[in-house]
Amino acid sequence: IPRRNNVVLDQAYFKIDKVFGLIDTTVGRMFFGEPGDLIAYFGPKYDEYGFNVTAIDGGRFDWTGEKAYATAVMFEPDANANAGGVDPMTGARVDVRGFIVGNKGHENIEAKVYVWNMMRHGDSVSSNFGAENKNSNLYVPGLKVKAKFGGVYGSVEYAQNLGEDRTVVGGATNFKGRAVLVDGGMKADVEGIGNFNPWAQFGLGTGRANFAGYGANETFQAIATDYHPGAIYGRFNANNPTGINFGGTMGTAGNGLQNRVIWGLGVKATPSALNKLTAGVAYYDFRFHRLPYGAGQDLGRADGMARSAGNRHIGSELDVTAEWKHSENVSLKGTFGNFQPGGYIKNIVNQNRLGNHPSAAMLGAFDVSVKF
Repeated sequence: IPRRNNVVLDQAYFKIDKVFGLIDTTVGRMFFGEPGDLIAYFGPKYDEYGFNVTAIDGGRFDWTGEKAYATAVMFEPDANANAGGVDPMTGARVDVRGFIVGNKGHENIEAKVYVWNMMRHGDSVSSNFGAENKNSNLYVPGLKVKAKFGGVYGSVEYAQNLGEDRTVVGGATNFKGRAVLVDGGMKADVEGIGNFNPWAQFGLGTGRANFAGYGANETFQAIATDYHPGAIYGRFNANNPTGINFGGTMGTAGNGLQNRVIWGLGVKATPSALNKLTAGVAYYDFRFHRLPYGAGQDLGRADGMARSAGNRHIGSELDVTAEWKHSENVSLKGTFGNFQPGGYIKNIVNQNRLGNHPSAAMLGAFDVSVKF
């Protein structure tokens, strides 16, 4: 993909089948994971404004049996937002390791367990005397189960943070965040009318400020989340490479389930007479799990809790979509979204701007997807 008169390779790898007769080995720069993954996804960010693309530089090792599979990865992240395995926030070099084990071949239930580790080298801040050049180690063990019975489907995922965070002035703290994501729905065919898919989801990721003297970082951390629901909230999230972070100056730019309570519901429908068309409507609600410490620092103040009047509601969003599947590899999608700011944003804006009221954010988008 050309960027600013340069050419960037998003994938360049080779694969060796059945090393030692067992393990498929892939080495180089590659994508990893599935779009929408809560913990770790590297690849094209279809729901982000600016078409961000991430990748991994390293090795992937896959074993596949009759009833189970196992995958191990070791890599440095590489992306336009995290180049050369360097964390853009701390400047530290980053190494990531992951191990996944799951079942296969079962008609109704899929399950997998995983453990991820992200190490940021020499991550200690300069005021942590005696701790310089030590590493931050984030571990994310978790479990995900998916089930389907007839037209009813659902999934549950739980993840826990462990390890040591050395980015805090005054000494290291422990990672203790956790998250749960529940998703479900039903697919029903109505003869002569079409296919209907009502769905609902709920996600909670813990949050608490990581500051000196507290001793624990309870804000949930993922490795590289791709969970960004909502046409507006999802596109203008914290990982957006353009710098257009929706509500970022008030601490609201979304980064998955990091200090968030998010729920949504909606329905999709494909009419029998136009079976290439899928129309949908969705509603989402976004809240903080806990009010961020020092939120609203756009004015250089650390009293965001008081200025928000204790309100954790970021806002809600209504989206309408229509997608035309031209072929297996080509689709066209139109979207209209309306985001209504919640009490958290309203209270801070009112105090910052002497009574001015925030208006709704609206977005119209047209996306073309081509696979080859």
